[in-house]
Amino acid sequence: MVIQCDKCHTKFHLDETRIGTGGTRVRCSRCRHVFVAHPPEPVASREQETMLVSDEGPGLSETGAGETSGPDIMFKEESMVDIKAVEAEKRKGTAESRGDGPKDAFSGKSREPEEKPPAQTGVRQGADRKKDFCRSYTWVVVSVIILGLVAAGYVVVSHSPGLAPAFLAFTGNIQADKPDAADTGARRLEILTVNGFFVETEHSGRLFVIRGKVRNNYPRSRRYILVKGRILDNRGQLVREKTAYAGNKLDEHDLKTLSLEEINTRMKNRHGSSDTNMDVEPGTAVDFVIVFENLPDNLSEFTVGAISSSPGNSVTGEQG
Repeated sequence: MVIQCDKCHTKFHLDETRIGTGGTRVRCSRCRHVFVAHPPEPVASREQETMLVSDEGPGLSETGAGETSGPDIMFKEESMVDIKAVEAEKRKGTAESRGDGPKDAFSGKSREPEEKPPAQTGVRQGADRKKDFCRSYTWVVVSVIILGLVAAGYVVVSHSPGLAPAFLAFTGNIQADKPDAADTGARRLEILTVNGFFVETEHSGRLFVIRGKVRNNYPRSRRYILVKGRILDNRGQLVREKTAYAGNKLDEHDLKTLSLEEINTRMKNRHGSSDTNMDVEPGTAVDFVIVFENLPDNLSEFTVGAISSSPGNSVTGEQG
């Protein structure tokens, strides 16, 4: 049933079963006014406006119209918009069923249509899953191809060495049948038995001499083998470097008696003494001597390396 506060005229819905036949004292939750609510008349109760009401809490007591003690019934205000919606629901239910309206007509909760997810969500999610699958599948295919190439390369190199250059050229690692431009004829030359010492000379003062051997590890003969010596100070800085052709002999007597100009001329002879630097066969080692003059006192170490050579006379035109 719907009741109205005598003071603030706010309408409320109250369970009529809680009202005694002689009336029950109630308190307005808005203005706190206390008044007596009477039960509705049997016929007129269907035409009154409906309102939502909630009890103040458990343990509320009801008294008759003549009783003045005990807690008053508390009820809460509901917006007029909701009341009108409830009244419309009740009138609709009355027209359909001769009796009371639907049980949820007085629930006080607005019925909002449930939001359905957009129909495209599933399509979008399916497209995303398909895209992820394609991406994963692509990576799997690429990985299988790479592993296949690695395995094929291992088989070719291990069991068919003759096919290795062509296979490596196919995979882009090297270019087959093309000489390595970086090899100046020194890649397979090996320095052996290096020794460094000082010599006091008659004409050039104190000289530092590097003596050693260089071996030809190429499959064919080589000529004009050239080596370089480098002198470093105690800080590791380069002090002097000098080149000399292999095959030129300078013994201790020559170093002490010859002038510096004569010594340098011998080191620049690319044929070597008795043409020993003309056709150095594979596996053969030849002597070399590098002489330094006018060096500072803070010398620390020296290095030697082969820097170039040319194919021997027997294979003219071959490089590397």
